[in-house]
Amino acid sequence: MYCNCFPILPNRLTYPEHFPSTFYAPHFYPTNDLFFQKKNTVLDFSKINQANNYQNFVAKYDWSILAPIYNNRLEKLCQK
Repeated sequence: MYCNCFPILPNRLTYPEHFPSTFYAPHFYPTNDLFFQKKNTVLDFSKINQANNYQNFVAKYDWSILAPIYNNRLEKLCQK
């Protein structure tokens, strides 16, 4: 997603929390519907991939953002 790929993901995991709910339909499928979700995506790709910038949804996990946070927390742990 960070590289702006078009994600097709199971809705049973934690992935939905990375997306606004308005984006759920083309990206998430119930447990046994992967085939149908992929088929629908391929058939309607020009409609559903309308220049969405998926990077915005996961940019907060970029290492340049997380590394200082982890370093700070680890330093606090070591000081105890």
